[in-house]
Amino acid sequence: MAYEVEIDGEVYKVEINEERGSIIATVNEKPYRIGDINIEKNAVSLFIGRKVFDVYFNIEKDIVHLYFGGKYFTARISDERRSRREKKGIVSGKQLICSIMPGKVLKILVDPGKEVHPDEGLIVIEAMKMENEIRSPIKGIVREIYVKEGQAVDTGEKLVLVE
Repeated sequence: MAYEVEIDGEVYKVEINEERGSIIATVNEKPYRIGDINIEKNAVSLFIGRKVFDVYFNIEKDIVHLYFGGKYFTARISDERRSRREKKGIVSGKQLICSIMPGKVLKILVDPGKEVHPDEGLIVIEAMKMENEIRSPIKGIVREIYVKEGQAVDTGEKLVLVE
C-alpha cells in the first residue's frame, strides 16, 4: 500500500509491503525491514534492525499527532488510491464508520435518515482529553447509529453506517 506522509511541510512517499513474514517500509525509496511490531492503545513499538522505536500517537481523521524520540510531530497521511478516487468522486457505497481510538462519545451530531456530505461531522469522541470529530467519508444517508452519548467506545467499535 502506498501513502504520502507530510511532516512539517515535507512530503515522504511511503510504501508498506509484506515480504517473507516481515514488513518492509520503503520511505523515499529507502527500504526498512521491520522485524516486529508491538501495538498498544495509542502506542506502537517498532523493532527495526537492532533498535526499538517507541511511538505514541493520536489520530484525528487524516492527521496523526506523534511523540517520537523526545519530539512532537504532526503528520498528514493520505492513501494515494483513496485520494485519486476522492478527487474523481468515486468513493461511494455503504460506509461503516468505526472508532479509530478508545474514548467516550460526547455528542452525536446527526440522526438516522439525515443526508450528510463528505467531511461533515457525525460524532464527537473525547480521547486523551481532546475532542475528536469523526466525519463522513462520503455523501449519503445516515442509516444507523450504533452508539449513545456518554457511551465508552473501543478502537474499531461501530459508530455509524452511511449509505
